[in-house]
This record gives sequence, C-alpha cells and structure tokens, in this order.
Amino acid sequence: MDDSMNGRRRFLTGAAAAVLAGSLPSRLAATLPPSKAAAYKYPNPGRIVTVTHTGAVQGYNKVSEPIVQSMFDEGIQRFTGITSSPADALASLFPGLTTAKKIAIKPNLINSSVPTRKELVKALLTRLVQMLGGFPAANITLYERHAARDGGYSTSYFGVNAGYVQDASFPNLGYTIMCDGKARPYSKTLHDADYLINMPVLKDHYCGIDFTLAFKNHMGTVNPGGSLGICSNKKAVLDIMADPVMVQKQVLVVMDCLFGVINGGPGGSPQISPNTITISQDPVTSDYFGRSLINDGRKKAGYSTKAGGYIEEAAAAPYSIGVANPAEMTVIPISMTTGIHESQPDLDWTLSDCYPQPVSTRAEFVLDLPASSTVRAGVYDTRGRLLATIVDGSLAPGSHILHWSPISQPHGMYILRVDIGGNTVTRSFLHAL
Repeated sequence: MDDSMNGRRRFLTGAAAAVLAGSLPSRLAATLPPSKAAAYKYPNPGRIVTVTHTGAVQGYNKVSEPIVQSMFDEGIQRFTGITSSPADALASLFPGLTTAKKIAIKPNLINSSVPTRKELVKALLTRLVQMLGGFPAANITLYERHAARDGGYSTSYFGVNAGYVQDASFPNLGYTIMCDGKARPYSKTLHDADYLINMPVLKDHYCGIDFTLAFKNHMGTVNPGGSLGICSNKKAVLDIMADPVMVQKQVLVVMDCLFGVINGGPGGSPQISPNTITISQDPVTSDYFGRSLINDGRKKAGYSTKAGGYIEEAAAAPYSIGVANPAEMTVIPISMTTGIHESQPDLDWTLSDCYPQPVSTRAEFVLDLPASSTVRAGVYDTRGRLLATIVDGSLAPGSHILHWSPISQPHGMYILRVDIGGNTVTRSFLHAL
C-alpha cells in the first residue's frame, strides 16, 4: 500500500463471539432431521439467531435506532438465508402472504421502564411494509393490555400508520383458547389476524413461572385476571402456547434483550444491558436463551438462578412445542461492533473507513486479514437491498482493497457489510458529487 493508504485510520472490528458465555453448547448442532423436527409444533425448531452490537445501548433508556435496524436486518437475513433484502427475508416466514393478509404484533408494555423498545418495533415495521413491494400498514396491528404511550409508541415515531389496540378486557365473542381446563376468550386482534409476531422483553418475574418472556407475553392475549386467575399458572401458560390458534398463527419471535430486569421483575428499572436481540420461530428456544441471559446476570450480581422449568416442560410430551436441549439447537451468534480509533491486536482483522468520503466515482475500503479467511462483502442501500457482491469466497492473508463504483446509483447513503467467521462489520458512506 502507498503512504496515504497506510495513513488512513483503522477501526477495531474484533468482537467476542460467545453471546451467552457458559450457556452455549461447545459445538453448534446441525439443523434437526425432518423426522425429529416433525415432533415439534412450531417451524424451524431449535433454530435461533442472536445478534449483539456493542453500540446498541448508548446510555440509560437510550438506544441507537440505526444500529437496532442493522441488527434486525442482519439477523433476519441470517436466520432465513435470504440476502437479497431484509424485507424479502422477512416475507419468507409468512406462508401464503398477500397484501390482503393481516398481521398482529404482541409487544410487552407492562413495564414502562423496560418495554419492548420502540426502536426494535420500528425496525420490524420498516421491513414489514416493504414486503411484496409494499405491504399495507393498515393491515398491521399491535395489541397489548397496556397503553401504547407506555412504550413511546406513536404513528409519528414509527413513520407508518400501523394500528394499536389496547386489549384491556376480553369479552366472549365466540372464540376461545383452552387453557388450564377452561375455554377462555382471547384477543380479537389475534383472532382477526392471519399471522402473529411475538415480541417479548428480557425480564424475570416473581410469579411461579419465574420469567416473562415469549410464553408469559401471551398472558396479554388471554385475560389473566379476575376469577380465571391464570396469571401465575404454569399450566395455563403452556396450554396457551400449545393451542392450535397460536401454533397456526405465530410465525416469528423477536426477543428484545437490549435491556433486562434480572431481579424483582417485571417492574423496576433496567439492571443489565446485553445489547442483544434474538430471532427465532421456536418460542421454547427463545425462552431458553432469555433464561440464560437473565441467570447469567443474576449470578454476576450474587443472586441465585431461577429454574423456569416450564421451558423443559414445553419441549417434552404432551406439549412438544419446541426445543429446550442445546444439543438439538442450531445457534447462529452474530457479533457486531462500532469502529473505534486505536491500534489493532495482531490477530484481529480490520476494515477501514470509506475513502474518499463523500464518494464520487469509486468507494474504497482496506480489509486487513491476519490469516486466510472466507469473506462475504456486499453493498446495500438504506432499505437493506443488496446492490452488489464485492467478495464471496476465500482471501489470502494481507491487505485487500475492496472497491465499488456507485455512478449508476442515485446520490445518498450506502452501506458496506463485511462478514468473516460470523462477525459482521458495516461501514456507511455517502455518494455525492
């Protein structure tokens, strides 16, 4: 490289690969064989993507919206294996999807200090309305027993006119879910929807099931109070998630682990900041990882761990909902990091910032590799669409110039994304005159 190239600033890109240290299997399992997968009720049993970004949480009650968007985009593409765009990847999870279908989203807003973050919901909504070249926001409804303002939700923030229903009561309108031996009315929003997205938050709970994750989130779908008394009833929680209504409609679980409550939940202020989201279709596997994160935090804080035994019960007969055995899981950990200016450890691979900036005719990046590596690098627009693949294969040790010409593209922001060994780094750059 010439002197000017050597003089460019470098960025630290190495990141810890173990998202859940001490709780992951030593060797990630392969996808379950069809005969084994058929034993479980939800699609892709045991498959989960965990995405961690060191810059997602930027202070108390402060989360980076663009970073969360990049986390969701990378996670949904890696989960599905579809890289043409995050919207295409997301659409693949909705069987028989048309623009006439309806989608229900269930966040968790019981704790206004640690709700399902509006930034994560916005990341999801942004890609939902891009499905099929334009999915109608009017066909998307969020529902919860608590007020939308508790999570900072508003049409002006989301930028799309999705609906919000506060289901504070559940009259019997002729449709029920059987749980704990009783037929109980459930949310009209869920009844009217063709698909369900479950968006729980990382919180422990004082009740008998220990956690309020994907399973407990649906206590806001079936009336938990009054004479029915099922709020703390483990059998009711299991029955709800095993009910055909849930099994047929729930297509995705996106768990918000950006903040978390590890003791005294579901109320209270955030006590940990894992900077993580998980993406799965298996609520059992999702809750397994949520339990691991909470218990890791509890151990570090000197608290005893919580059992959350409903997770293993959900995986076993007669429920057989999903996978609670880590040896049967397909775990895809993604570590993302914000570049910082400092010298590089000899064994870290590094990616420079874009040169020049802004870009007129040619964008250049320097990739330094300490060893032969399989590299995937591509340029994306701000909608997450892949515009060009720059590298997709093995590169030798040393410095490599990655370059791309934007002259056929309109002026604006673009993103280079480089993936090596499960670690993903992005660089934004401006195309201008």
